[in-house]
Amino acid sequence: MRTCKALCGLLLNNICEVFNSQLNDVRDRTIITCLEYIREYLMKRIVVVQQIIEKSVGQLTPTVQAMFDAIKKEATDCVVEWTEASLYKVSVPNEDHCVVNMDRKECGCRKWELTGIPCKHAVAALNYTNEDGRGVGIPEEWVHARIVLQMLDVILKLRLGSETLKSLEILLERMQALLLIGTWSSI
Repeated sequence: MRTCKALCGLLLNNICEVFNSQLNDVRDRTIITCLEYIREYLMKRIVVVQQIIEKSVGQLTPTVQAMFDAIKKEATDCVVEWTEASLYKVSVPNEDHCVVNMDRKECGCRKWELTGIPCKHAVAALNYTNEDGRGVGIPEEWVHARIVLQMLDVILKLRLGSETLKSLEILLERMQALLLIGTWSSI
């Protein structure tokens, strides 16, 4: 049994490097100064992310939506065969085939499990299922909840309290949310 909980297409090493590069200016100061700098930096990032959320149309972040649009375009080349229950064999010309399990939200290429975004095979299977009259909904509804804007907005609207341990825990949760939308290194 595989237990892959990554749900992020970014490399952890890159995320750490970007965050550490922000600390270069305050690295040799006192811990309180460093924590204050991190708090201010994260608050600025939160404001930027909230602005992105307000401008967004649809339920996905702009970065994920652009990725998903490309995936949907690639899915048009796929050939889908229903095998049994919720299993579909999806073939792409000049590539190997993959088996998509709709109940488990898994694909043989494992991209859906790793990123939380349905891969081209899963999107093709979803489209096939919708055409077949089973109506499973639009592919965007199958994106993992961590990537959907509504969940991100709920996380970001947590109120900041005083500079206590609880506030730092909230900041760390928000930092994780910022990493998920894929704009960490671009700002």
